[in-house]
Amino acid sequence: MKKKLRGGNPVKILYKELGESVHAGADYLDQLGRVIQGPEDGVRYKHLSKGNQLRYLAAEDQVDILIELARDPNVLGRTWIGWSPYI
Repeated sequence: MKKKLRGGNPVKILYKELGESVHAGADYLDQLGRVIQGPEDGVRYKHLSKGNQLRYLAAEDQVDILIELARDPNVLGRTWIGWSPYI
């Protein structure tokens, strides 16, 4: 929770949480990581690129990433009714 409030990248936090869940070690975990990373022209990918080494993001950047993640059809198509991401 502290990382979320301090400006941690939501994509990195989500990937870490997936790695600590029942999905840890699953053969599809890397594929899910690419899905939450987003397309190369997206906001999420931009903030994960090597050129952007900021440890914490501005609140506006966090919001942009969360909105893009929430609206991504590739993510929405993989969720289910009981999903509770708590992002």
